[in-house]
Amino acid sequence: MLAMTKYPADYIASVRGLIDERVAVFHKLGDVPAEVATAYFTDMVLVLELAFVHRQRKDEGKDGNPLNELRLLAVSLLTNGGRMVDGKSLKLRPETSILGYAEGDAIAVTESDFLRLVDGVLTEITKRFSE
Repeated sequence: MLAMTKYPADYIASVRGLIDERVAVFHKLGDVPAEVATAYFTDMVLVLELAFVHRQRKDEGKDGNPLNELRLLAVSLLTNGGRMVDGKSLKLRPETSILGYAEGDAIAVTESDFLRLVDGVLTEITKRFSE
Protein backbone atom coordinates (compact mmCIF):
# COMPACT_ATOMS: atom_id res chain seq x y z
CA MET A 1 0.00 0.00 0.00
CA LEU A 2 1.23 3.49 -0.80
CA ALA A 3 1.69 6.13 1.85
CA MET A 4 -1.64 7.67 2.74
CA THR A 5 -2.22 11.42 2.74
CA LYS A 6 -6.00 11.06 3.15
CA TYR A 7 -8.39 8.49 4.60
CA PRO A 8 -12.02 8.37 3.52
CA ALA A 9 -14.46 9.28 6.28
CA ASP A 10 -16.15 5.89 5.93
CA TYR A 11 -12.81 4.14 6.55
CA ILE A 12 -12.22 6.15 9.73
CA ALA A 13 -15.77 5.29 10.85
CA SER A 14 -15.16 1.61 10.07
CA VAL A 15 -12.07 1.63 12.28
CA ARG A 16 -14.19 3.07 15.10
CA GLY A 17 -16.70 0.28 14.48
CA LEU A 18 -13.98 -2.36 14.55
CA ILE A 19 -12.66 -1.02 17.85
CA ASP A 20 -16.17 -0.89 19.33
CA GLU A 21 -16.75 -4.52 18.25
CA ARG A 22 -13.49 -5.68 19.85
CA VAL A 23 -14.33 -3.91 23.11
CA ALA A 24 -17.82 -5.45 23.09
CA VAL A 25 -16.36 -8.93 22.52
CA PHE A 26 -14.01 -8.39 25.44
CA HIS A 27 -16.96 -7.52 27.68
CA LYS A 28 -18.72 -10.74 26.70
CA LEU A 29 -15.94 -12.63 28.47
CA GLY A 30 -17.27 -11.49 31.82
CA ASP A 31 -14.87 -11.21 34.74
CA VAL A 32 -11.28 -11.58 33.62
CA PRO A 33 -8.15 -11.03 35.66
CA ALA A 34 -6.80 -7.47 35.48
CA GLU A 35 -3.56 -8.65 33.89
CA VAL A 36 -5.52 -10.29 31.06
CA ALA A 37 -7.50 -7.10 30.46
CA THR A 38 -4.31 -5.05 30.44
CA ALA A 39 -2.63 -7.44 27.99
CA TYR A 40 -5.69 -7.31 25.71
CA PHE A 41 -5.94 -3.52 25.61
CA THR A 42 -2.17 -3.11 25.32
CA ASP A 43 -2.29 -5.38 22.25
CA MET A 44 -5.23 -3.38 20.89
CA VAL A 45 -2.85 -0.43 20.61
CA LEU A 46 -1.16 -2.39 17.81
CA VAL A 47 -4.50 -2.93 16.07
CA LEU A 48 -5.16 0.80 16.17
CA GLU A 49 -1.69 1.59 14.81
CA LEU A 50 -2.07 -0.96 12.02
CA ALA A 51 -5.33 0.66 10.91
CA PHE A 52 -3.41 3.84 10.05
CA VAL A 53 0.15 2.55 9.67
CA HIS A 54 0.54 3.91 6.12
CA ARG A 55 -0.09 7.53 7.11
CA GLN A 56 2.44 10.00 5.77
CA ARG A 57 4.80 10.96 8.58
CA LYS A 58 5.20 14.49 7.25
CA ASP A 59 1.43 14.96 7.47
CA GLU A 60 1.33 13.42 10.95
CA GLY A 61 3.51 16.19 12.31
CA LYS A 62 6.05 16.01 15.12
CA ASP A 63 4.26 18.12 17.72
CA GLY A 64 3.58 15.38 20.27
CA ASN A 65 0.04 14.76 19.01
CA PRO A 66 -1.92 11.51 19.57
CA LEU A 67 -0.64 10.03 16.28
CA ASN A 68 2.94 10.52 17.46
CA GLU A 69 2.03 8.88 20.75
CA LEU A 70 0.40 5.92 18.99
CA ARG A 71 3.43 5.43 16.74
CA LEU A 72 5.82 5.46 19.70
CA LEU A 73 3.63 3.12 21.73
CA ALA A 74 3.57 0.59 18.89
CA VAL A 75 7.33 0.82 18.34
CA SER A 76 7.89 0.45 22.07
CA LEU A 77 5.68 -2.63 22.30
CA LEU A 78 7.29 -4.33 19.32
CA THR A 79 10.94 -3.37 19.63
CA ASN A 80 11.69 -2.17 23.15
CA GLY A 81 10.33 -4.90 25.36
CA GLY A 82 7.14 -2.99 26.08
CA ARG A 83 8.99 0.00 27.55
CA MET A 84 8.41 3.47 26.16
CA VAL A 85 11.04 4.69 23.74
CA ASP A 86 12.38 8.23 23.68
CA GLY A 87 9.79 10.57 22.17
CA LYS A 88 11.89 13.73 22.08
CA SER A 89 12.23 13.80 18.27
CA LEU A 90 8.43 13.94 18.11
CA LYS A 91 8.13 16.42 20.97
CA LEU A 92 6.03 13.92 22.92
CA ARG A 93 5.98 14.90 26.58
CA PRO A 94 4.42 12.65 29.22
CA GLU A 95 2.62 15.55 30.88
CA THR A 96 0.77 16.51 27.69
CA SER A 97 0.30 13.06 26.13
CA ILE A 98 -2.85 11.01 26.48
CA LEU A 99 -1.38 8.09 28.43
CA GLY A 100 1.50 9.92 30.10
CA TYR A 101 4.30 7.43 29.50
CA ALA A 102 7.88 8.63 29.91
CA GLU A 103 10.93 7.02 28.35
CA GLY A 104 11.59 3.65 30.00
CA ASP A 105 8.11 3.25 31.51
CA ALA A 106 6.54 -0.19 31.17
CA ILE A 107 3.48 0.10 28.95
CA ALA A 108 0.32 -1.40 30.48
CA VAL A 109 -2.84 -0.07 28.85
CA THR A 110 -6.17 -0.38 30.63
CA GLU A 111 -9.53 -0.25 28.87
CA SER A 112 -10.11 3.37 29.87
CA ASP A 113 -6.60 4.27 28.70
CA PHE A 114 -7.21 2.61 25.37
CA LEU A 115 -10.56 4.30 24.83
CA ARG A 116 -9.01 7.71 25.55
CA LEU A 117 -6.22 6.92 23.09
CA VAL A 118 -8.74 5.84 20.43
CA ASP A 119 -10.70 9.06 20.84
CA GLY A 120 -7.54 11.16 20.56
CA VAL A 121 -6.16 9.26 17.58
CA LEU A 122 -9.42 9.29 15.62
CA THR A 123 -9.88 12.99 16.30
CA GLU A 124 -6.35 13.69 15.06
CA ILE A 125 -6.70 11.39 12.03
CA THR A 126 -9.91 13.17 11.09
CA LYS A 127 -8.28 16.59 11.50
CA ARG A 128 -5.12 15.79 9.55
CA PHE A 129 -6.09 13.03 7.13
CA SER A 130 -9.84 12.98 6.47
CA GLU A 131 -11.06 13.45 2.91
